[in-house]
Amino acid sequence: MFRGFMASTKTVLYIDHLDEGLDVSGGPNEISEYGSPDCLNVTFDQFGSVQARNGCTSLNSSAIGTFAIDGMQSFNSSHVVWANGTMYTTVATSFAAVSGTTGTFTTGANMASVVYQGVLFFSEGSTGPWRYETDQTFAKIGIALPAAPTAVSGVATVSGGGPEGGSYYYGVSFVNSHVVEGQIGTSSTVLTIAATATVNLSSIQTAPASTPAAQRFLYRKSTTTGTFRYIGSLANNTATTFTDTVGATTWAVGAAAITDGTGPTFFTTVVEHKDRLFFDDANDKTIVRYTEHRNPYISKAADFINTNKGDGANIVGVAVQDDLVTVGKQKSIWVIKIATPGDDTTWSWAKTPGNVGFVGPKCFVNVPNGIFFLGQRFGKISGFHLLSGLNLTETQDSRLRSDMMSNRIRTDVLSFSSSLWSSAALTLFNNVVYAAVAKSGDTSNAHLYWLDTSRINMEGDVGSWSLWDGVAAKQNCWVVHNGILYGGSSQADGKVRQIETSGYSDDGSAINAYFWTKLLGGEKDIENWIKDFRFVNIWYYRLGSYSMKVNFRIDADTSDGNYFMIDLTPPGALYGVGVYGSSVYGTGSSYAEIMKSFGALLGRRIQLKFSNNNTLAQGFKVNAFKLLMNLRREIKTAA
Repeated sequence: MFRGFMASTKTVLYIDHLDEGLDVSGGPNEISEYGSPDCLNVTFDQFGSVQARNGCTSLNSSAIGTFAIDGMQSFNSSHVVWANGTMYTTVATSFAAVSGTTGTFTTGANMASVVYQGVLFFSEGSTGPWRYETDQTFAKIGIALPAAPTAVSGVATVSGGGPEGGSYYYGVSFVNSHVVEGQIGTSSTVLTIAATATVNLSSIQTAPASTPAAQRFLYRKSTTTGTFRYIGSLANNTATTFTDTVGATTWAVGAAAITDGTGPTFFTTVVEHKDRLFFDDANDKTIVRYTEHRNPYISKAADFINTNKGDGANIVGVAVQDDLVTVGKQKSIWVIKIATPGDDTTWSWAKTPGNVGFVGPKCFVNVPNGIFFLGQRFGKISGFHLLSGLNLTETQDSRLRSDMMSNRIRTDVLSFSSSLWSSAALTLFNNVVYAAVAKSGDTSNAHLYWLDTSRINMEGDVGSWSLWDGVAAKQNCWVVHNGILYGGSSQADGKVRQIETSGYSDDGSAINAYFWTKLLGGEKDIENWIKDFRFVNIWYYRLGSYSMKVNFRIDADTSDGNYFMIDLTPPGALYGVGVYGSSVYGTGSSYAEIMKSFGALLGRRIQLKFSNNNTLAQGFKVNAFKLLMNLRREIKTAA
């Protein structure tokens, strides 16, 4: 659409903002004048400006070996990292291995984790699942089953003080440090006593270090099919003997033993919702399992939901949106409504429409309107989607809004490497989605798509996309720790990096930041005219003592064309370089306007490129520009 004015043959075209982002949905002369057919390493602000992105800085001065980062979590004051089969926590600017974890986990496998009740729970799908606490306690989540104790009768008593004559069986259960009791272990062999007597129990198993116990409960029953009832406890994990002096009256009202204390199974995706953990089952990827209410250490055998078993698709991600647990399979998405959190018989679940599935366990992130994710349909990449409530919401033009979320970059999406879809890693920080992906030719996540979600609305606006490359784009996982966004490297460099630090440097490397405009001059009323492009007025920001490069080319030119430089030095002297007694500091505005001549430049359309000249520690920021041109002659077309 022509935006500007024409007086005689003098024409002005005013582009008052540059924030619609990357758009490869059409040719460079077909997209919006506010978008870009080719931009890299830029961001957009609320005032419509385009600018070079900030850089990133390594958190750890020493690499965690020559391996990629497999997972990260913010836990209390610690920044927890998994790499090379080991768990690490921050110590100043380096990471130290957590005692007992070296070589425990599967190197290269995504670590799924969640923090609940002040405990970190995690698994990579083939070990654990594990828990970690601030006292450096590293152990499995579940509670072990004890072996059978040995029972022998003691001295018969006349005045009571023990089991009456008869046959008895004994069992033991472990109780963890959170006072959660596990399932009763193996029953002892039968012990028959002739008269009332005390019974001595020995060989009482102590809990292994992998599933530590703070205490143990003792039980007995009188028949093989009877109920084990509580007779006492050992308030430690060291003693191996116990004397049963419980008479019949007390024993009859003792608490029954737990008969199903199954712990959570291995998982590759996990989330907490309404005081339960929800996760996949590595042994059966068609069911979603959950823990008992307010008890993350027990997941009974029947604590699962069948998401259409036998449909040929596995669960790859579990998330939460609003009041719903969302289960992403390869071919579909299911939602679970938790009516009463403490009563799983009141829950309901359903499959959402659209036949769209998740691509991997890190491919989604919660946004204010729902869940934003990278999806697949019929075995092919389908783009970035927005799931809100039970539906993939439609736009006013009746097309799935989810398909519209990445319509502007659809060509790019189709180039994502199919063998690495599952490695896609998304996060949300300051209303921006960061989506690390692998494109064709990549061997790991090496590109990142930046999306401003504050622009997403029900009128169909899908936000502003930008493509990043360089070190900041090479991320395998994300975490926000102490209000700062960190990325775990997808490269074999063992690095954790803070994203979008001040300055224009990726760990000391230059950032190649640029923004090509649309081919301008083909707007209605003047599209068939040859123009004499004379001048450009640019509104920009003076960021530092360096220059911004502005390239310009016409029509079908695919080279970088010609260029001019704009000095970005602030109006006052830079601190540290001024001359005492003569320099002026901090005067004037950093916002400036300049007019530049193109010289003799004839053509139908013109395209501009703003860049930092791919130079270390340099950026650029442009708010708007105005083209001044003369119309020379109209190209006539046959009727």
